[in-house]
Amino acid sequence: MLVFLCDKCELPRVLVFWSPFHDPRVHHGAPEGVHVTTVRALDESAPGKPVAYSLLDVKDSTYFHLNHITGNMTTARPITRKVGDKYEVIVAAVSQGVTEVKTMQVEVTVPNEYPPRFEHSVYRAEVHKTRTRPGHRVLQVRAHDTDPVPYNAEVYYRLAAAPESISAYRYLALDGITGEVVLNRSLADVAGSMITFTVIAEDGGSPKKQARARVEILVKTISGE
Repeated sequence: MLVFLCDKCELPRVLVFWSPFHDPRVHHGAPEGVHVTTVRALDESAPGKPVAYSLLDVKDSTYFHLNHITGNMTTARPITRKVGDKYEVIVAAVSQGVTEVKTMQVEVTVPNEYPPRFEHSVYRAEVHKTRTRPGHRVLQVRAHDTDPVPYNAEVYYRLAAAPESISAYRYLALDGITGEVVLNRSLADVAGSMITFTVIAEDGGSPKKQARARVEILVKTISGE
C-alpha cells in the first residue's frame, strides 16, 4: 500500500450548522418582525472567518426574513397557520466559496405569555486562585417559567453579550440547560479579585421572554483569606 504525504495539501472545507436548544417556533398570529431563531454555522477549516446566510427561494421562504450577517430569522409576514402546523424553509450558509444547506421546519405554537423568573437576582460564590481546579462546580443559576404550555415553560441559559462575559468565558463554562457554572481552566493568571457577569434565562416560547441575574465570583488568594 502506498501512502502519499503532502505538507501543502489543503484539507476539505467543512461548514457545520450549530444545533439550537430546540427546533424553531413561531406563535400563531405573529406579525411581521417577530424573532424566530438564529442560524449559526462554523467553517471548521477557518473558525474565525465570517459565514453568510440566506434563504433559498423555495417552500415557505416568503414568510421569513434571514439576516445574511447575523443569521437572525424573523417573520416577514403575519403567521396565519393554526397551532401545530409547520412552515418549511431551506437555509444556505456560505464561507469562502463553500456552501452548505439545511432544511428547517418552523412549528406554529400557542403564544407565550409568561417570562422566566430567577430564584435570586444575584448569585455569589468563592473560588481560590491557586487551589480551585478546572472542573470545579462553582454555582448553579435557576429560573422557572409558570406558563402552562410545556414548550413555553422551557428555560435555557446564556451569558449576556458584554465585555465582561468575554473575560468570564476565559475561565468559566455555563451549561445552557442546567445553569451550572464550571471552572474550565486555571485561575492563576486571572486579573483582579472578582469575576462578574450577567446570565440571561430565556424560555422556549414565541415571542421569547427572558430574565436576567448577576453572578459575582470572589477569587481568593492566600493573603486574602
